[in-house]
Amino acid sequence: MAHATHLPDTHAARARSPTISRLAYRPLFHAIELVGTPLQAFTDATGLSHDLTSNFDELVSAVDYYAAWQAAITLTGQPLLGLICGANMHPGNLGALGYCMMNSPLTGDALRLLFRYRHMDNRSVDAHLDEDGDDLVVSLNSPVLGPETVAPFMEMMAAAYGRMFHQLTNFQMVDKYQYRAVYFTHAPRTEVAAYEKFLRCPVHFEQDACRVILDSGALYEKVHQADPSVFGALIHTISEATQFRPGQATVTPSTDLIGAVHGYLHQHISAGLPESATVAAALAMSLSTFKRRLQAHGVTYRELCRLFRTQQAQRLINAHALSVSEVAFMLGFSSASAFSRAFKQWTGQAPSDYGR
Repeated sequence: MAHATHLPDTHAARARSPTISRLAYRPLFHAIELVGTPLQAFTDATGLSHDLTSNFDELVSAVDYYAAWQAAITLTGQPLLGLICGANMHPGNLGALGYCMMNSPLTGDALRLLFRYRHMDNRSVDAHLDEDGDDLVVSLNSPVLGPETVAPFMEMMAAAYGRMFHQLTNFQMVDKYQYRAVYFTHAPRTEVAAYEKFLRCPVHFEQDACRVILDSGALYEKVHQADPSVFGALIHTISEATQFRPGQATVTPSTDLIGAVHGYLHQHISAGLPESATVAAALAMSLSTFKRRLQAHGVTYRELCRLFRTQQAQRLINAHALSVSEVAFMLGFSSASAFSRAFKQWTGQAPSDYGR
């Protein structure tokens, strides 16, 4: 029988709760529709509607988010709603992050992007990707909320990782790569056999850690029809919307060097801010020569990066094409909050207030 854990509706619970982007509600609404339940019925029962996701830069309490999952399970009568949701996820649902995943050279590159940036939507769960011999181990942990509270989300992600891998490889590796085992910290919400049929592997409950195990070779397959120039292409698309061209020198009107550095940053910054030595090597010069030539133009590499990020952030936000989380991802920040702090230091305004 399906059962739901109703979370306490207290100010204390919310005060202790991590925050979640409203964007995280999208898979939940999609799951409700997948099982044939009208969204209006969910709205009538909870007061939550799909409009909730329209302002996806706003953060909400994780307690409220997981309570919504429990309410959806009760309403739909589907104890495996999380698994159903995960089995229907697609990288394209993840915005700019998913687009970059679909154009990564190897599946491991795509999965590492997912684990680096997926927490932007949901900081209540930590996720790690590790190789252990010939095993690839996905570890999930909620340091604040209990296992029964986060159970639907854990089940969703357990199903989603395999599904997205097979989508990235155009389902050509289905026979080669299946889960070896799945371990959950929560109790089963229906018969264990139903989980094992769904995930096609042994499933264990009430364990000391939540883990998904598969063959480590899954990190080294080619992504189907990937375009390695995706980062530059995505920046170019956004730049078109803002009347800006990649590689355009904006620090000083004179230098080919500055333009070359800008071009390199456009292509690589979403993977993190490149080291000055890396950029120097890419431009076929020593680090000392690189620093000296920048100094001759009155700018350091650090200043150039700061100005580049500031100008790009302003243009991307003004374009209204991406969320703050996606802009943070495109500019190589580890989190939306880190980007927001930096942006306020640069401009004196929060990203959500800029350009209003």
